[in-house]
Amino acid sequence: MSMQVETFTGKKIEKIYEDIQKKHQGNYQILEQKKKSKFAFFGKNYEVKVLIGAKKEGEKGKKVSKQEEKNKQLILTMLNDQVEQQERQVPTSENTQEIETMRKMMEKMMEKMESSEKDQGFLEGKNEQIFAEFYQIMLQNDVDESLAKQFILEVKTMMPADQWLNRKKIEEELTKKMAAALRITGPFDMENTKTIALVGPTGVGKTTTLAKISAILKQENKRIGLISTDVYRIGAIQQLETYANIMNSKMIEASNPQELKDAIDYFKNVEKVDQILIDTVGRSPMKKESIDLIKEYLDISQPDHTALVLSSTQKYKDMLQITKNYEEINVDSLIFTKLDETMSYGFMLNVLEKSGLHISYVTNGQNVPKDIYAATSELLAKKMLNGDDDFGSSGVTA
Repeated sequence: MSMQVETFTGKKIEKIYEDIQKKHQGNYQILEQKKKSKFAFFGKNYEVKVLIGAKKEGEKGKKVSKQEEKNKQLILTMLNDQVEQQERQVPTSENTQEIETMRKMMEKMMEKMESSEKDQGFLEGKNEQIFAEFYQIMLQNDVDESLAKQFILEVKTMMPADQWLNRKKIEEELTKKMAAALRITGPFDMENTKTIALVGPTGVGKTTTLAKISAILKQENKRIGLISTDVYRIGAIQQLETYANIMNSKMIEASNPQELKDAIDYFKNVEKVDQILIDTVGRSPMKKESIDLIKEYLDISQPDHTALVLSSTQKYKDMLQITKNYEEINVDSLIFTKLDETMSYGFMLNVLEKSGLHISYVTNGQNVPKDIYAATSELLAKKMLNGDDDFGSSGVTA
């Protein structure tokens, strides 16, 4: 059978994969999955490109391996041709971005195909096709390959064979398995958490997240005090001061650890606020001196809860390195921001697995005080498995 690329679109990613399987009965290979604009016509929020004729029914062992090699070379040639065509054009910011996107797609496809060759015999049975589809969905959502395989095998083992084609049941059990693997702290216990510090690299959204938490507490008639130690970033103090004025709250800037201690003492003993929220300086998390400076501030402030803020737009490897570098700081939870700027959510599960940390909140936009949600394991698992956009009720306290 000759090979060709076909594009499928739809509102739900799992329905797209179901349609692909019904039409091509396993005789395909996933090339690309992407989430389109929320305002896409007719609600077609997802797009999946597949290579038709990439797998022939009944081929096993060496025959499959040879076919995979042909597929690999075909895709590599296709993508290389597109890259070369773009590079011959007059350079613009738009086509430069397209070239980089195609290069990344090519690298991802090569990695996936090499992984596929290692997995000969995994989920190739006719009655394992639903498991295979969910396995591909998890990989496309950047769930670590070993974790994805573990979840699939655990669910497959526990379910009787006569239910292996029950899509709803498989999705339900996979969601449970993934939810159980997610470490969640739940919302901050505001009765016993009086001082909260947000730490993390520059640009991850610490100040906006702090403003969201502050605004919701203010709506609950809490007295709050804001402190910013980010005196180095242009506009950081002004941004938090603007939020403080809107909320009719006081903001104090602290340029050194002693000033931070004095500010905390002021809010505790003079203003007698309910919560003190500290926006720490954002510096490179890859430099030891930056971590040492943050630790110096935290050692003197002794916050009841320290949350490390990570952006969903950061590279997964960078996230792992950041959590490792922050090990000498007593981090109580993670907050993942900017979920609206990515289409793959498996990185959260991977980071938790590697770091041993827990998630307290996620954010998915710039709206204050909205777009912040107490993390729940089931909703995050659904998002990783099928792109579900429902986070539940916006808010900070339970």
